[in-house]
Amino acid sequence: MKKTFILSFTTIIAVLCSFSTPVSGQTWGNTEELFHPVSHNLENGILLDTPRSSPIIENDHLFYTDFYGFHIYNIADPENPVNISCTPVPGKAYHFTIQDDIAYVCNDCGVVVIDIRDYTNPEVVNFQYLDFEPFMIIVEQSYVYFAHESGVKTYKLTADYGFELTGYIDIPPAVTNFAGFTKKGHLIYYVNSKAVFSLDVSDPEDIQLVASDEFNTGGTCWGRVIIKDHYLMVATTLKLLVYDLSDLNNLTRVYEGLPSSHTIYNIVIENNIMVINHSNNGSFTICDITDPVNPTVLYAHIGNWFYNRLYTLGGLKNNILYILNNGQEHSEGYTIHLIDISEVTSPSIISKIESKPGKSRSVALLEKNDQRYALVARDNTRDTQSSSGLLNILNVTDPANPILLSTIDIPGHGMSIATDQNSWAYICVAVLNFPTYHYNIVLVNIEDLTNPYITDLQPAGGNLGYYFNSVVSYYDGSAYLIDKDYIRIYDGSSGTLIEKGITSVYGQNGMGILANKEGFVYVAGGNYGFQLYNVSNPLNPYMVNWHNTNGPVFDVSVEDGIACVADYSGGLYTFDVSQNVIIPRGQIFTNVGKPISVLKLNDIAYLGMDNGRIEMFDVSNPEQPESLGWYLTNGTRVNDMIADYENDLIYVANELETLILKLGNATTILPGDANCDGKVDISDVIVIISYIMGYSPEPFCFENADVNDDGEITISDVVITVNIIFNSK
Repeated sequence: MKKTFILSFTTIIAVLCSFSTPVSGQTWGNTEELFHPVSHNLENGILLDTPRSSPIIENDHLFYTDFYGFHIYNIADPENPVNISCTPVPGKAYHFTIQDDIAYVCNDCGVVVIDIRDYTNPEVVNFQYLDFEPFMIIVEQSYVYFAHESGVKTYKLTADYGFELTGYIDIPPAVTNFAGFTKKGHLIYYVNSKAVFSLDVSDPEDIQLVASDEFNTGGTCWGRVIIKDHYLMVATTLKLLVYDLSDLNNLTRVYEGLPSSHTIYNIVIENNIMVINHSNNGSFTICDITDPVNPTVLYAHIGNWFYNRLYTLGGLKNNILYILNNGQEHSEGYTIHLIDISEVTSPSIISKIESKPGKSRSVALLEKNDQRYALVARDNTRDTQSSSGLLNILNVTDPANPILLSTIDIPGHGMSIATDQNSWAYICVAVLNFPTYHYNIVLVNIEDLTNPYITDLQPAGGNLGYYFNSVVSYYDGSAYLIDKDYIRIYDGSSGTLIEKGITSVYGQNGMGILANKEGFVYVAGGNYGFQLYNVSNPLNPYMVNWHNTNGPVFDVSVEDGIACVADYSGGLYTFDVSQNVIIPRGQIFTNVGKPISVLKLNDIAYLGMDNGRIEMFDVSNPEQPESLGWYLTNGTRVNDMIADYENDLIYVANELETLILKLGNATTILPGDANCDGKVDISDVIVIISYIMGYSPEPFCFENADVNDDGEITISDVVITVNIIFNSK
């Protein structure tokens, strides 16, 4: 019987080998308590400045990355680009390449593999963490070449889109930065800010340095390096350099000069046309490079089409120049300009692609009329000369399909938001008052969530920045706002903000406040630690006590008498506040990032980092917190988190979006996921069979493996799991 069973198992495996796509949503990180993305909302992005992220234009489609993710547009009609899809990428999406309907996207800690056979529904099929930050990537057949700050590494592609290291070469890092690399034949040309290196990769396991050349132009190389015919074109700020590659063993410089009247930031080439640009004044120059050693200026555009923001050249295809501009005319977002240069002496902007404006800073939840809503305070300031923000209201009754109900402008950087769970939202906004920021509290009527409106604004204090996103809290009839120097207590129930009380912040370094218990508020006191205040008499609030930490405290979360504190120097601190006094309990340090937000939910503390990660800690024993691993969001900063306790959801304002995550815990069952990795695939079949045969696979989720829920793991569970995999295809 056992022999027959093994043969059947072999047959199953053989059939399944061609079906390796996970069933469930993608999760990322090294945490066993998995987060599951439910929906991505209010997405924005930041176009990568350097190292370069070059768009790919082919087959009437534009592919590009921003920090948020991977985008596909139909540009068959360049005057009317059509958005096809956006795939969120964990971390910050960098440079990418495409081979055989697979996109390989670098991020700040590895590479994400995306199946793009269906442009309307790309699927992340792997995320490989690397022990370095990959800046650019080249994929040729079965080998992958990564450029990083100090060299090149080669990897062999495996059948499951994995990567096996085969070789590397170290290059002394430049003072400024890595600039770019490209490949021709068996040679890679790697460029940093001061030199170019020719590398022989004919044996990927033994990369050899062939030649190098220091620029010595008095300028710096920031941008793209391009091969045209047998010439290598390298842009430095003060000179364009052209190398003859006819002799593969040498880098022979055949031209150095400045064909434009402006310095050079980047170059793009199509056929015999080259465009070079300046980085921040809107100037670009079109050159004829029929003879690459003698570029001839055809047209020079001197002026500002691009809102005076840093921009770079994205690509040139079919006489359409794609310009990547990290600005919008009146909003916080980016723009891709499409410029027709078919008439080189009179180029014209024919269309543009814009990201959604605004950056998510803070989120509050509201239950009203049997519906759930998310109120999101967002920053929408384009530059330091103005201060503006947005309030977005989403119906999140179905968290997988939120509906945007309304948007209003708010007068300042949107920083922090709280609600009375009925008619009013309290928003702290910041306005630049150089060299600091001045805070105002804004009262918004939300009785009609489709038509919110501002009823009052009152000045508060200020601080050195607007990145403190828990400075407003509401509890039992009072709103609390903390600035650098004061805690202010307000009543806005009449539609007018009435200041009920005020008290000084000990140390004058206030960064966050939480009110969720009658008569007390908890304060993140920056360099003066965690503080507790008695506010039972708003006319006479006072500090009860405080406790210092190693670094500045940005945020605090309290539940069931236990406080969890986010220490920016890299720590989570726990305190007992059940007796209305601060008693230190435990601490743990992290190397995952710098904590800027924290949320305690049941016995788990979620620590939000300034690099987009969320680390989870078991604080069931507050004296000995234990890390459970971390999750990498597709944003740049985890500014704020709030829990939907009833539905086991966390709402994350991670700057580039408002992300809704489902908590995967011991009570979350994914039928068939026997190995507890958040997806159902062939590996789960193997694990279930291993368990049946008497082995003890680790990890093993019994509830998931018991697919038919009969309390036993049998061959019927194997069959049902196989059906789950087949039916998902």
